[in-house]
This record gives sequence, C-alpha cells and structure tokens, in this order.
Amino acid sequence: YIELAGRDRQNLLSNNIISKDKDMDSAFEEATRFLFEEKLGLSLEPMPGSEHPDGLLRFGKSKELFMWDTKSKESTYKFPNDHLNQFKRYIYNSTERVNCFLVIAPTVSDDAIENTYRLKVESQSDTDVAIVNAEDLKWVAENWKSSNINGGFNLEVFNFTGILNRASLKQRMRIFLK
Repeated sequence: YIELAGRDRQNLLSNNIISKDKDMDSAFEEATRFLFEEKLGLSLEPMPGSEHPDGLLRFGKSKELFMWDTKSKESTYKFPNDHLNQFKRYIYNSTERVNCFLVIAPTVSDDAIENTYRLKVESQSDTDVAIVNAEDLKWVAENWKSSNINGGFNLEVFNFTGILNRASLKQRMRIFLK
C-alpha cells in the first residue's frame, strides 16, 4: 500500500503488483477501497457519473457523507490549488452534505494545511478536510480493532480539519472507538 502511494515503480513491477506505470493510480485507489471495506468493515456508497472522488461512505446513520481521494506521488504532497478546485467540485456536486473529505497521500508537507482550511471554508458547507499519509491510514486499518470495544469503526476518527498524523490518530481512536 505504501509503495503504491509513493509510486515505487521498481518494487511494484518486480512484485507483479502492477504491469504498467499507468496502473499505479488505479491500484492505489483499489487498495484504499479494500482498506475501508475489508479492514475497517465499512460499506461503500455507489458514485454515479465520472466526476467523483475515489470513495464515498455514509457518515454514521445520518444523511451526511464521507468522501476520500487518493493522490499517489513520488514526492511529498503539498495540496496544490488544482486539487483544491477538484475537491471543491466533488463537494459542490454532492446532493447530500459532505461532513468530511479525506485526502490520502504518500507523505504530506506541513504547507498542505493551508488548503485544508481554505477548502473547509470554500466548501460553503463546513466540510472538514483532513490529509493522512498512506502509512498512517494503513496503521489505523491494521490496529483499530484493539482500540474498539463497540464493534464497528467510527469515521469520527478522520473527521478533522488539518493533517492527521500517527499521534493525532491514536488520540482520536482512543476517543471515538470507545
């Protein structure tokens, strides 16, 4: 998963994870869906059309949504303005309120936090916008059950505006997976 996020071409090709470079993005998207469905035990929502995020979940029992998008890169993710505009379209085009939008990248620059705040305000629906690196998301998927006594994964763990790191995820898991 981490190699897909970081576009580790040599490793991915030699281990037959991908057969062509162009497969990296779709493989990262599929691996992320696997984490949410199989590891976190959540049910994905259908997404009509072609202009949509990589994944969509229902946020608890409410009519609010949780969206995510993956950004595989060989370098650190800086949350460029074109991604801000892309994510804004996803949120605007949603027929239901997007409670949280999660961006998953290989590593995250501290500068990326500025566009998380901008997107939260410019979404015009107070959507929380979090960024997490692939290694930490994988860690959550592999370790959340040991923190949970209720049985199911609670998306509140990711419902945050800013950069989610291992320490903040551990704290949020202690709070929201009781």
